[in-house]
Amino acid sequence: MTQAQRVHGGAPRDRRRLLNQVAALALLLEAPCHGYKLYRRFVDLIGIEAAPRKQSIYDVIDQLAADGLVAGEREELPSSERQPRTTYLVTPAGRRLVAEVVEHGFSRGETRAEFRVRLRCAGSVRDYGLLRRALEARRLKLLSQQRELPPPRSDLPTEPVVLARRLLDKQLAMELESELEWVEWALAMVTAAEGDRAAR
Repeated sequence: MTQAQRVHGGAPRDRRRLLNQVAALALLLEAPCHGYKLYRRFVDLIGIEAAPRKQSIYDVIDQLAADGLVAGEREELPSSERQPRTTYLVTPAGRRLVAEVVEHGFSRGETRAEFRVRLRCAGSVRDYGLLRRALEARRLKLLSQQRELPPPRSDLPTEPVVLARRLLDKQLAMELESELEWVEWALAMVTAAEGDRAAR
């Protein structure tokens, strides 16, 4: 059983740990770096709310190193500068975990942050087919969520609780429509990039 399968549908803490680990691996595949720089790139990828605390990024890195998913190279700095830094590189085992997450996703209930990391992973392994499959899976999930929404109603409710529920349903419907529009655009971009690559 693979690491992602063990966490599939697991406790939120386990899912968060896997998300943090895979996000770190994807970012390190793009460009090896030291811990603080990795934290700044992390925030850009999944947002400040979902990113681990600044100090916690070192816990993520330590766990990745303990699991054999990254290796560190110490960077000696001139004596006038701060302590030596360690630049982290992804090992073959780390690459396998990234490929597994790209191929199979995080879980059936993949969150938006998990999808963003999965898509970034697909880019970091430089495979248009994986990018396409991740986008198509997201498209199917959004369409399924759209079908589950209650039909829109035009009558004005007399109870605040009913009005609040309808307002939230409408917000969700608009968010789904917007994300679906983005996914369609992204699929068109992947198709164009694949065509451009094939023409070279």
